[in-house]
Amino acid sequence: MAILRKFQPLNPAPPSSGPQSNPGKGFSLMDITEIKGSGKPFVTAYGPGSFSFGDRVLSGPVMVTPDTIRGFDQPDLNRLKPENLARLLPFLQTMDIVLVGTGGAASTLPDDVRAWAKDQGLSLDIMDSGAAARTFNVLLAEERRVGAVLFPL
Repeated sequence: MAILRKFQPLNPAPPSSGPQSNPGKGFSLMDITEIKGSGKPFVTAYGPGSFSFGDRVLSGPVMVTPDTIRGFDQPDLNRLKPENLARLLPFLQTMDIVLVGTGGAASTLPDDVRAWAKDQGLSLDIMDSGAAARTFNVLLAEERRVGAVLFPL
C-alpha cells in the first residue's frame, strides 16, 4: 500500500528556475508526492494548465482512474457538453466515486451535463481541482475505485 507524504507548498524560486508561488492568481503550486514504485497514477503535481502523474505531464483537462490517465479536448468547463464526457463513460462507469475538479475554484457543471451524468448512473462529486487531486490520491491509496475528471487551474 502506498503512503502519501505530507503535502507541502513549493518554495518560491527565481522565475527561471521552475514552479513558484503565483500571488496574482490567488493560489500556490503544490507538489504532491507519493512513495515511488507504487505503480498507481497519483497526481504528483498540478498548476496552471497541467497535471503531473509521476514523470508524465498532461496539459489541459485530464481523466484519471486507477488504470488509465488520458487527456481530452475541452478547453472550457463552461462549454462542457455531454458528448465531451461520453468518450470517457466506459472508464467512469466502472468507478465507485467520480470526482470533478472544476479548476482553481469550485463551480457548478452545466445543467445538461449534470442531467446526462444522472441518466448514466454517475454520481459526480464536484470541487476545485486541487481538492479533487488530493482527494483522488487519498482514495487511490485506500484502494478505492475512484475516477477524476480534472480541469486545469
